[in-house]
Amino acid sequence: MSFERLNSALGLKSMGDNEKLYKKFLIDFIKVNKNEVKQLDVLLNSDRVAFKRKVHTIKGQAGTIGAIKLQELANKLETSITRENLSAFSQEFWLLIEEMENNAYLSEMDKQIDTDKNRVSIDIINQLFEELEMLLNTSKPVLINERMQQLLSYELSEKDQKLLTEIEALVKRYQFKNAYQVIQIRRSSFF
Repeated sequence: MSFERLNSALGLKSMGDNEKLYKKFLIDFIKVNKNEVKQLDVLLNSDRVAFKRKVHTIKGQAGTIGAIKLQELANKLETSITRENLSAFSQEFWLLIEEMENNAYLSEMDKQIDTDKNRVSIDIINQLFEELEMLLNTSKPVLINERMQQLLSYELSEKDQKLLTEIEALVKRYQFKNAYQVIQIRRSSFF
């Protein structure tokens, strides 16, 4: 995969060099954030807390996928909320989205995903849980919450939903070690 606005090598590294997971995360990034960025202009005048939260989330996701310039512009916008910074951030965001949407492989992969019910293979679910397990060891709540939200967007088994709810409650209380132990129970049930 070759992009001008995306360091895919860095993004792949953040996904444990799992190309399939990385491409899925890119598709999710596009779908979720198109609406989020459209709301920023309204939030700038109405709800600065929600505005900062959305920008902060996109900043973290941009870093995860390797969109370094977007991450830098989000950081600048987060620390200095001005129309000029919002404009620069939005422009880079839409150029990145256009580039990603025009990528033939991503377009083909997007067609293969059953978005109506958000069904994915058990392999992808397992990979996301493995990523979550690694992130729990880092004790970085933003990245942990991103991965949990990604998992919650899919159709999970009842057992996985219950497990994720338990992990989410522990993470909210910053009990990362306990959450890590809970997720290891899932891993041991597969082996």
